[in-house]
Amino acid sequence: MKKYKFIFTILSLFCFLSGSLAKDQSKTVWVENGKAIAVIVTADKPFPIASYAAKELAFHIKLATGVEIPVKKESEKISSSMHKIYIGQSNAAQKEGIDYRKLESEQCILRSVGDNLFIVGNDGEGDPLDPHNSNSGTLWGVYEVIEQELGVRWLWPGDLGTYVPDTKIVKINNWDKTIKPAMSARHVRTQTSSWKDGAEKLLQGYSSRKTYDQYVKEENIFLRRHRMGFSKPNFPTAGHSFGNWWKKYGKEHPEWFQKLPEGKLADEWRKNYHSFWPIDSIPVGGWKNHRGPGKDFGTSMCVSNKEFQKEIVKCWQKSMAENPNQKNVIELGENDTKALCTCKNCRALDAPQLTVEAIKSLPTFIQDQYIPMNAGRRYAIFWKQVYERAAKIDTNVLVTAFVYLNFFVAPDDVKLHKNMILGFVPWGAWWFPRDPREQQWLYTQWEKWEKTGATLYFRPNSLYNGGSMPHVYAHELGEDFKFVMNHGCVGTDWDGFNGQWAVNGTTSYLLFRLHNNPNKLVSNILDEYYMAFGPAAMQVKAYFDYWETHAIYNRAMSDFGGSTYIYNLFAYKIFPPECFIPAKKILDKAKEVVAKEKDKQYAQRIDFLIKGMEHAQKEAKLSALFNNKETSKKEIHDAIQDLVNFRYKTEKLNIANFLISADKDHNAWKERYTLK
Repeated sequence: MKKYKFIFTILSLFCFLSGSLAKDQSKTVWVENGKAIAVIVTADKPFPIASYAAKELAFHIKLATGVEIPVKKESEKISSSMHKIYIGQSNAAQKEGIDYRKLESEQCILRSVGDNLFIVGNDGEGDPLDPHNSNSGTLWGVYEVIEQELGVRWLWPGDLGTYVPDTKIVKINNWDKTIKPAMSARHVRTQTSSWKDGAEKLLQGYSSRKTYDQYVKEENIFLRRHRMGFSKPNFPTAGHSFGNWWKKYGKEHPEWFQKLPEGKLADEWRKNYHSFWPIDSIPVGGWKNHRGPGKDFGTSMCVSNKEFQKEIVKCWQKSMAENPNQKNVIELGENDTKALCTCKNCRALDAPQLTVEAIKSLPTFIQDQYIPMNAGRRYAIFWKQVYERAAKIDTNVLVTAFVYLNFFVAPDDVKLHKNMILGFVPWGAWWFPRDPREQQWLYTQWEKWEKTGATLYFRPNSLYNGGSMPHVYAHELGEDFKFVMNHGCVGTDWDGFNGQWAVNGTTSYLLFRLHNNPNKLVSNILDEYYMAFGPAAMQVKAYFDYWETHAIYNRAMSDFGGSTYIYNLFAYKIFPPECFIPAKKILDKAKEVVAKEKDKQYAQRIDFLIKGMEHAQKEAKLSALFNNKETSKKEIHDAIQDLVNFRYKTEKLNIANFLISADKDHNAWKERYTLK
């Protein structure tokens, strides 16, 4: 019996080894024993995107192995023993039936043929780093291979933020797939401001324009590695559409503009709501027979006015006649203000308003969507009526608009067309972290707008919050992203990214990673980030968990949301000196854990986090000094100088976009933020 058991064991082991060997032999070797066994091949005259993609592949293979893999043109002599990696359109690809001209925008074919791999996308002209260059399929294919086969992850801009596992051998699986980004628009507005020549130097955040330009370049590289960009034909996004209409039409057609409240209605608003953005105060009796802008605020439109709607369509027809090749779009985004028209016809379109008591019972952020009117239904009908007028002329016309401010609440009884593209814009202080009731209410509104039949894209402003501080909200952001992706979202347009790569590292990484991996678990993506710190992964997780808990715990604090530009005014309240002590202990432990590691990048990445926290501490200190009436001018001057010196010393590390940090400092403290 023992004899048979022995034979069975030997046979089992043989079968296992044979299977493993067969499986391993199915892979193609690119690098082994310190030598390249493959060559990257491009067309003799490759498109810019293919040339750049070839360089990116060679660059990352060298980072992983130390081996420089050659890049050659197709007509050059290449040894038959070398495995070939064809990048972009080529004669060889054509012979295999892979035609880049037949591919969709941003699409790529990855196909193994024998020991060769073809990575062929919709090649074309254009700057590879331009997010609007949709001839990017080949580059996306290369990044897919780099991620899947080499395990590379891009944590933040620059070399230190590029995590590449060391390996002595590169073996590639057989590929046979066609890829394309999950959304036709993947956009995060990074607030990359133009350099202000002649401005006071500290307002620039960097010591020189050259240094700032290098940061911008590295940030753009990072964005493309995360596949940020647009497909064609891309859906159009909304903008504030009627900014010049008062100047153009106000004199002749004041009836096309908001009628401000008067009499009893104005006094009710004054009593119930006191003031609200954009109106600081409501006079007794309101504004008699007033159309258009107020003294200190702009104008919304009288969207029920049929002649106004006709003029919109007329302007569209004229524009299309003058330039038939432009996008066939009518933009109906309201001006950057609340809906304030109180004319009889506009108010008749509104859904019933909640009582004052019912509004006050809602969580704070939700209340604002009903003040002073609930105009969501009004605007849905307006968009529909304009679309239907235009569709009688051209059924392919698209209409864009914002779900925004007090026209955010979705109607229950209005059906819209898929050619009506709505940007879903949570605003009115929809900062993270949120009350769970607020989060659920937002999701309910998305679902209701989705049920209208309109096409939705996500256009949040929540990234503005946080200033230069460790205001971490990765998990809630991930929850938002996954919800909209599972409910028909066709694209994103995030505004206000602060570029705080060190203090808000997990939130930033998750934001970009989810755009190309919307189905990946949030926890798994965050684990990728922690893994780049080697043995200190658990300490880094604890560090960011600490700050995320700090944000939730202090959420109820007055002014916690700050505003889009002046968060630093309140930084001293939310981040007093004592809150940094536990965080520092965690990072000190992380530094200790990696101190003897052979890979020095682990320690360098911990130092990156430490310097980010030091920058935040200096911001919090400056905030406290500015808010203390007893602070001397010298103390403020010295604190500003210390902050500026720190930025210049660390500016090449990319711990933050310092131009944005400096811009927010100036917005918070105005003329007091100076070294003059």
